Amino acid sequence: MSVLIIVVSPFIYDTAAVAWGLRESSHDVDVWFPQNYPASASLSLEFKSQDKAKIYATSDLNDKQIGSKTFTSIWLRHRLQISESSTRAGFSDAAFAATEADHLAQATLHLLSPSSMWVNHPRCNEKAFLKPLQLDIAQKIGFNVPKTLMSNDPSHIVEFIKKVGGAVVFKTFKAH
Repeated sequence: MSVLIIVVSPFIYDTAAVAWGLRESSHDVDVWFPQNYPASASLSLEFKSQDKAKIYATSDLNDKQIGSKTFTSIWLRHRLQISESSTRAGFSDAAFAATEADHLAQATLHLLSPSSMWVNHPRCNEKAFLKPLQLDIAQKIGFNVPKTLMSNDPSHIVEFIKKVGGAVVFKTFKAH
């Protein structure tokens, strides 16, 4: 069994324990730490004629060709989040560079061993972070969901606040 663990930070200690346990059970384990991608960690996809795409991934902690293997399992510990500040681009190009780097990273995740068993598959992970979808599912399976409004319309927001008597909590969709 060949396992790939993708970890955003080397300071997530349970990853080391899982990798150790798998190795002790005679599994081949690769760990990729792309925490500094794209600034000092790199990612390359190489396509040649009819061959499978070769994926080269480096980080501050390792440098390996991870795409030449077929992994039976892949554990995506956390979603890769590319920020403008994580690029080496100048101020005017940072947003463009971050968008391009994120596109490459997300596509690479989908190209990694498509038939592998995933823990935290990128598509499922993305859906899990959509708060409106979370609330809808929670309500459908019987959880008590408080009166909730998600809106960018000031008149709907004011009307909602009046309707609930002014006792409201503001939450963002994402951690900032």
